[in-house]
Amino acid sequence: MCEGLHILSCLSINACLS
Repeated sequence: MCEGLHILSCLSINACLS
């Protein structure tokens, strides 16, 4: 899940949903 500064990257690749 998105954590810290990586949240922006997560949102870009939709990794948050994974």
